[in-house]
Amino acid sequence: MQEPLIYWIFLIFQLFVWIYIISSLSRDVFFNLYVNRVRTLLFRPVTWIQNIAPKCPEWLAAIILFILAIVFQGAIIKAISLPIQQRFGYSWINADLMSFYKTAGFIGLSFFLFICKLNIIRMAMCWRFGVKSRSNVVESLNTATAPLSLLPLKYSAVLTFVTMFAIVNGMMFFYKTSSLQIQTDSFTALVKWFPTTLKLALLAIADVLVLMRTLIIAVFIVQIAGMIMSNRTITGMAGEWFSEISRLFLNRPFVVGGIINLTPLIALFVLDFAHKILIGFISGLF
Repeated sequence: MQEPLIYWIFLIFQLFVWIYIISSLSRDVFFNLYVNRVRTLLFRPVTWIQNIAPKCPEWLAAIILFILAIVFQGAIIKAISLPIQQRFGYSWINADLMSFYKTAGFIGLSFFLFICKLNIIRMAMCWRFGVKSRSNVVESLNTATAPLSLLPLKYSAVLTFVTMFAIVNGMMFFYKTSSLQIQTDSFTALVKWFPTTLKLALLAIADVLVLMRTLIIAVFIVQIAGMIMSNRTITGMAGEWFSEISRLFLNRPFVVGGIINLTPLIALFVLDFAHKILIGFISGLF
């Protein structure tokens, strides 16, 4: 089951707010093009909260906005009775929509699982381009995945996996239905299902390949939209992301006719094939 469009709309908004929170705690990131764009978009909502609470610092106002976004998403989802699903490979678990706090908790955990996946992409770019890369794309990912990005790569990798494993176990207390028929009505039952939750954490890592495919498709759509609107800024930003993604796979992009970069298209097929192989391998371990 593919995530509905409303899921991605809320996820992107929550990501933007998260970037605003992190950037409020570090003035250096203001020089990044993408971080600046995000801050410009969210300046008025954050300022609105500060007008209500005059003594509220910028970072706290952004956190309040983040919480409101999760609560609002939960309310909308419950109103339209749309299931909130988290996929792990070919397995899935659904949030318990009968309880509002469980719905909100599931949404929050899903977001931070997304941040962990995004951090894996960031680490892959850092390993490929070098830790000291001054790319706008890598720098924006450094901000988006903080505090995981604040550690050296090897420690960040360990912390990312531990965090993903903890998030998966946390989701066991907020779910209602699952393709795995997991029973977590007690701590003893949760310990019994330790191999299953470990499997789900590994499957979540494998799903980073799916996230990469989604990112490539999204950037392509944005670039086409920029061309149609004759917006050089949007086209240029999308082109920069395409360039970085291409460099992740090849030193020299595979360009046809001098203008069409086919590297991301080839990457779509490679990532899909690699994901199927990796899912099969992990499933075979458990």
